[in-house]
This record gives sequence, structure tokens and C-alpha cells, in this order.
Amino acid sequence: MAAAGAVAVSLLQAVVGMFLIAAATHHDIARAGGLSNLVNRLDGAKMLALAAVAVYLSARGTWDRRLPNWLRALAAAAAAALAVSGVDYLLLANSVAWTVYISGPLLLAWLAATGIWLTRGSPSW
Repeated sequence: MAAAGAVAVSLLQAVVGMFLIAAATHHDIARAGGLSNLVNRLDGAKMLALAAVAVYLSARGTWDRRLPNWLRALAAAAAAALAVSGVDYLLLANSVAWTVYISGPLLLAWLAATGIWLTRGSPSW
């Protein structure tokens, strides 16, 4: 459910981004600023949803097998970093915005490693 929420938030961000471009094109600075803040808040919500997915997968594994310990540790680290940066973006606090430089690479590493691990033992199509 959290993964579907992250996808929905991404689609909403795309729509808001189009309105942001229109506002910036028409030099409507106030509306563009508000829409930019909305995109950042939505990004925080998406980070929290992705953190929930990482926690779920690290605790339960996939539908047919449990993740190896190294991948569970990577998922837990990514979830923690995503949660911290997600709350910061959601609140527009900017106090620990630098954590996105940690959560971004951890998210990419976790996603890539999970994809490789899931397809490694599956039959080829």
C-alpha cells in the first residue's frame, strides 16, 4: 500500500510541477513559490512512504523468500535516512536537509540491490 502511495504522490508531483512551470512562465512569483513548497512537502511524503516500504521488506521479505541479512541492513539504513529527510522536507524545516545526500544514494543502492537479488534466482522469460 505504501508503494502505491509513493507512486500516487509522484504522479501528483508531476501535475503540480506542470502548474509550477505555468506559474513561473507567467511570472506569478507568489503562486510559483507556493507550488514549489507543495512539491517539496509531497517529496517528504513520498520519502516517508518509501521508508515504510523499506521497513516492511526488511522485516517481512518478499512474498516467497526472506531478504538476506546484508540487504535487510541496507533497507533499514535507507529507511532511517529516508524517514529523517522525509520529515525535514514535509515540514520544510531545512535543518537536516543535508540528509538527502545520504538517503538518495542509500535508496538507489537498496532499490538496485533488491532488484538484482529478486531477479537473480528467477527463471528467465
